[in-house]
Amino acid sequence: MKTRISHQKILMKIIRRSETLLLIVNILVKCTAELALLSFVWLLGVLLSGTLLYLSENALMVSIYNDTEANVHLTTLYNGDGTTYEEEREWFYSILESCWQAVVVIGTVGYGNNYPVYAFGKLITTIIIFCSSILTAIPMTIIIKRFSEAYELRAQERAFVKLLAGNLTRRASTW
Repeated sequence: MKTRISHQKILMKIIRRSETLLLIVNILVKCTAELALLSFVWLLGVLLSGTLLYLSENALMVSIYNDTEANVHLTTLYNGDGTTYEEEREWFYSILESCWQAVVVIGTVGYGNNYPVYAFGKLITTIIIFCSSILTAIPMTIIIKRFSEAYELRAQERAFVKLLAGNLTRRASTW
């Protein structure tokens, strides 16, 4: 326990003395509005796209198979050599499961364990991918601009301190 506390103290000293880490924390604090906007847009996108995925896949399932109890259907899949095989495929059970699929799509992770079967679901997934790229890029450009401005300001401050230190040493040498 004692070593854990000493490690924590050392880590806190390192963090306190690290200019870059403090700069990043300060910028993130200044960008709270942009980060809140990014989180809100992301959450809204997850809820909206998850609901659309659920409705597109399940509404089509029920209308095609006329069975609200069926959760599994056969999907024809294609091998790389052109042959086909059938696989049992589960579809989205709930809107929350569809929202998880939306998180995977928006985050461009692409686990592949659950994916839309029908053309309308695939179209919605494609739209989600494009919209998430655009809506994530807008607040990120603002945050990146703040980072570059802060680094530029820090470079100017260092140059000023170096210039000031050089002037003080020249004056001290002339005395």
